[in-house]
Amino acid sequence: MRLKVLTLTLFLLSCDNYTESSLGVCTNSLDCAGICGGQSVVDSCGVCGGDNSPDTDTCDCNGNPNGNAVVDCAGVCGGSASACITHLGLSLNDEGALNVTYSSNEDIYGFQFYIDGVTVISVFGGVAETNGFSTSTGNNTVLGFSLSGSFILAGSGVLTMLNYYGSGIVCISDPILSAASGVSLDVEITDCISIR
Repeated sequence: MRLKVLTLTLFLLSCDNYTESSLGVCTNSLDCAGICGGQSVVDSCGVCGGDNSPDTDTCDCNGNPNGNAVVDCAGVCGGSASACITHLGLSLNDEGALNVTYSSNEDIYGFQFYIDGVTVISVFGGVAETNGFSTSTGNNTVLGFSLSGSFILAGSGVLTMLNYYGSGIVCISDPILSAASGVSLDVEITDCISIR
């Protein structure tokens, strides 16, 4: 009987050196990865087993310590910069006026561009008018802005419309579009159109 007690005592003492007993029960604490007796800890970015050395306590949008992924203007972490380009184009509407179309992932707070190929008479309508923008034209330069601080929400549609006279190949050039705080947007112009 004494030999059995001694054997049992030695067995129990030896289990203290292992993280799991012979019954598969963890006798030590689990780390953040769920490993019995493991050494993984949650770093300052909330990543289990992450390495935020040097310890800056800063994380990128993927939660990687000291990473460089950022959220693009479309709200995609590590997204492509091409998603952040605002597109401007031209089309003729049913009334014979020129639609200035846009597609933007950023809000628009102001715009200016030049029209080549025809003479612009007036500027009206579109989301610029809907949002209370003041619009004008002079020497074929089209200008739109808000004195009240209103803006055009990110999206796509008809920015404004142009009455014109003349015919030929009509293009937009020298575009300047502003985001919040006057930050310039990257703009790409779609193809020109032909007016007969």
